[in-house]
Amino acid sequence: MISHRNSLLPIVTLEGVNPWNEVAEVALPHLDQRGLRRLTDAVEGRVRSVAVERHYIDKDYRDTFTNFHAKKFSTPDSRCIRLHFFDTVINHDSIRERARVQPNYLGYSVVRPTRPNCIGRTLLSPTACGLTDCHVSLCKEEVSIQGTILDVSGFPFISQDTDVTVCAQSALWMLARYFSNRYSAHPEIYPFRVNDLTRDYSIGRFLPSGGLYIWQMAEALRQIGYSPVI
Repeated sequence: MISHRNSLLPIVTLEGVNPWNEVAEVALPHLDQRGLRRLTDAVEGRVRSVAVERHYIDKDYRDTFTNFHAKKFSTPDSRCIRLHFFDTVINHDSIRERARVQPNYLGYSVVRPTRPNCIGRTLLSPTACGLTDCHVSLCKEEVSIQGTILDVSGFPFISQDTDVTVCAQSALWMLARYFSNRYSAHPEIYPFRVNDLTRDYSIGRFLPSGGLYIWQMAEALRQIGYSPVI
């Protein structure tokens, strides 16, 4: 069931047959079937409501958009969609009350207008992913949903966009964002900056990126204040 379908924050209650198709419907055109499968593989069975935040300005995608995507012949949208996951049924009244929805908040995922990988900055609690018998390094973020401040603890994730961020850059971003979220001594690093750290010694083309070797990844980490051991 979709509540306030045409608003800036439609809420999908996952019930009935193929309820995730309704999430895809209100998250068009950014969320494709590949991205939807990645999300359902991670959280299906533990999420009961999804709040779809339209026209979201994501700081990490805006970084790559400004420095690369906006210069492409076929320019994607500059804004994203952010999905918020809850393990209970919510509505537009309850989402305005932090005390009511905070215990049920499982985290968020940004959906970028990029292909073939549309899943951007994501932070999900281990509970959302069904992780109960393992050790996970966690950092906390505060999230604003139309003025309601919620928090979630998890490990940051971002998929590679195959242009600015491929496997190595995405992995470096995840490590750097974990430390900057958890420890104030570490600055926040954006995706294009991670790639730019290897500009002077990249092998082959710089953009679109062809990937990084281990020694390039280590050098990038050193430049942002980490001391990797390889």
